[in-house]
Formats: sequence, C-alpha cells, structure tokens
Amino acid sequence: MSTELKQLLFDKGVPRSHTAAYNPQCNGQVERLNGILWKTIYLALKSRGLPFTYWEVVLLDALHCIRSLLCTSSNCTPHERFMPFTRRPANGVSLPTWLTVPGPIILKRNDRVSKYDPLVEEVELVSCDPQHAHIVCSDGKHETVSLRRLAPKGNDMISDKELEPIHIAEQGEPHAP
Repeated sequence: MSTELKQLLFDKGVPRSHTAAYNPQCNGQVERLNGILWKTIYLALKSRGLPFTYWEVVLLDALHCIRSLLCTSSNCTPHERFMPFTRRPANGVSLPTWLTVPGPIILKRNDRVSKYDPLVEEVELVSCDPQHAHIVCSDGKHETVSLRRLAPKGNDMISDKELEPIHIAEQGEPHAP
C-alpha cells in the first residue's frame, strides 16, 4: 500500500490492519458473518415486500441491525467484539433502549478498596451520549462514566413462588417406581 493511500486513509479516520492471507478461523468467522448478513437482508426485503434484486436498498439497514445488536453476556455489540474500533452507524447514533430513559441502572465499580467491596452498584441514570453517561450514585455524588461500565438493571423482584421447588408429581407426570 502506498504511503499516500495510507495517509489518506489515516486522514479520513479509516482504520486498517494487517492480516495473513489465509487464516481458517477468521475465514470461518467472516463466512458466518456473511451468512447472517444475507439472512438479515432477505428478512428486510420480505418485510418491505421487495424483490431480491433490491438487496442494495436494505443493505445499510441490515448492517446497522447486525452491528447494533447487543450481546447480553458481554454487554457489547458483535462489531465491538469483532473490531477493536468504534463505528459510526449509517443512520445516526445507536444506543440501547435502556440508556435512553433515565432511571436505575447497574455500574461496575473499578475503584474498590478491598475485595470485599461490592463489584457493582445501583445508580441513577440522568443522561447519556454515545460514549459517556451522567449518573447519580447512591451517596448523591454526580459522576460521568464510560458506557462500558454500565448494564441494565434486571428484575430483582423474585417471588416466593419462583423459589419453591417444582415437583414432577404435582404437574401430572408419572412417578418413577
């Protein structure tokens, strides 16, 4: 690659990386991603009632859907896991819905004094932008934190009924002798 092209890409903010010509593991990841992309395109065409020849019309929407789908186990999008840089979406800024409404959320604490201090803390979301959130801690202190440290607050109301063991005999299943 010429130095002029490298400089142009750098000036435009286009990330580049070096890869090996043949890498079976990465090729498998790319093929899987291509399959998911084509299925998403096909579903978008079906939902809009368009023939398959119009696949380019829904391509940007399909890419945005794949890139912004949040994985609950890692709290990041597939694009964030696959690529080490943040991407500007084609149709504006994408935020999970739980970050668009002020309310209680979970914050991962990185400033614990001892291992017995809690790892996470429930805080109040005030507002957020694509990289940072303004929160109020339980002690009333206002902070600006990275979105990577936040997670949605789950349903912490567990009823006694959910904690009771389920007996197979009560469900009408036959007993084992």
